Order: sequence, then structure tokens, then C-alpha cells
Amino acid sequence: MPQCTSLRIIKTSQKTSVEPDDIILFLRGVFKDQEACKNMNRIEQLTQFAAEEPNDPFNHYALAMEYLKTDGAKALALFEQLLLSHPDYLATYYHAGNLLETLGQRERALEVLLKGISLARDQKQFKPLRELQSVYDQLVYD
Repeated sequence: MPQCTSLRIIKTSQKTSVEPDDIILFLRGVFKDQEACKNMNRIEQLTQFAAEEPNDPFNHYALAMEYLKTDGAKALALFEQLLLSHPDYLATYYHAGNLLETLGQRERALEVLLKGISLARDQKQFKPLRELQSVYDQLVYD
């Protein structure tokens, strides 16, 4: 796990300053894995949002999407939970289906995509319907 630190900013009554040692460390590349640090900060924030508003599916979806970048298993667990607790949240189906296929769970991917296709039809959401159908067709015919 990367060590995510930040520059210490000291505010005095007259001015705001940054510790010189922090500047040197920063410039030498202490943040070798800046993207991982940014990702961890977003994950922490999204986890907090999900805890504060557990009935808002977007918070859980956004968290799953963030984990998708670094931890497919955690993302899948969040997508599966969304499919159970918020089955009408259409955005979940496309990404869950793609992830399942990537993880080698083709049959489960097809099942999720079919449910998403049905839901998109019911909701009259034609762009997501086309996207879901396209992914489904690729899996079936490839």
C-alpha cells in the first residue's frame, strides 16, 4: 500500500508556509505512486459518502467504479451488492457484466447483461439498451 502523505502547511499569524523538508521530499518524488494515493483518497471519500447515505445507489456505484481501477474483486463484490439492493439502478449492469466477463465468469456475465437489457427496455433507456445489447452480442457470438 502506498504511503500517502501531504505537505504540511503551517499557518502563522503573518503568513502561510510549507516546511522546506516537505518540499524537497515532494520534489524528489516521495509520491512515486501519485495515482494510487489519489485513488485511495477518493475511495476513502466515497466510502464515507456511502456510509452517510446508504440508500443512495450512486454512492455505492461510484465506489465500485473507483475500485474497478485497482481491485476487481472488491469492485465485483460492490456491484453484486448493488444488483441485490438496487436492482433498478441500470448503470450497474453494464460494468458488472464487463467485469464478470473479464474475470472469466462468462455465464454470470450473460445473466447480468440480460437482466440489464430487460431493465433498460422497461425503463425506455435506449442508449444503455444498445450498449448492453452490444456487449451481450459480443459475448454470445465471439
